[in-house]
Amino acid sequence: MDIKDKLFFHPSYIEGVSERRIFLFAHAGAGASFYMRWKKFFDRKTAVYPIQLPGHENRSSEALEKDFYKLTDRIADIISDYTDMPYAFFGHSLGASVCFDTAVKLQKKGMNMPQSIFLSANRPPVIKPDYSFIYSIDDDEFCSILCKNGAFHGDMLSDKDFRAAFLPVIRADFELYASYDASQERYSVDSDIYALCGDNDPFASKEHMLLWKGYTKGSFSLVQYSGAHFYINDNIKDICSRISSSITKDTKAQEDAVGELTK
Repeated sequence: MDIKDKLFFHPSYIEGVSERRIFLFAHAGAGASFYMRWKKFFDRKTAVYPIQLPGHENRSSEALEKDFYKLTDRIADIISDYTDMPYAFFGHSLGASVCFDTAVKLQKKGMNMPQSIFLSANRPPVIKPDYSFIYSIDDDEFCSILCKNGAFHGDMLSDKDFRAAFLPVIRADFELYASYDASQERYSVDSDIYALCGDNDPFASKEHMLLWKGYTKGSFSLVQYSGAHFYINDNIKDICSRISSSITKDTKAQEDAVGELTK
């Protein structure tokens, strides 16, 4: 199977119909199937590409990637071939960091940039928390942390089979995030940035998310929803509408500009 087919989990691209693309990056421990129910909220002209990381779901036979920059290098190389039409990024939690760094690498490569980047429930690099603790805690301590941030209920993590299948994946994702160097030089992208968060999420508060404004040369918007770290589960339709609007408005502006030039 081609690496592109592995990266994109059941993309909804339709030859001759699709006019724009949306790439979706999942949170730690999650696979691309998390976004399958989002597809129905986009029209047929919008091709949806859930990103599947190595070692997750249908890529479980592959080694889990624990080097943040190797991962984003690989994703940027592949997405470079998909920048021929307007597109947007959306990333939640870990996915926000992955999609932002991917965008930085696309810009450095001189590629067409996303019209918009939606960064959900994660802090910008300047205040990225230290995740090195992941290397020194046991599974019980790790499960306690996962319960506290609302990712899973305690009864799920007490199931031995679930823990055996799930913990290696999410531990690897935490190690992946730990390898993201927060001391790197601040880099501003040309894309518009939309920062999204829940009003009861101590990990990514409104004050944290406002700092993403310093990472764009375009426009910046902050949207706060009612909820905690996984506020997105109750706001899928609205989020998808915002993503669609961020692309279609730019597409229409470009079409209008071309129309004026041809008159």
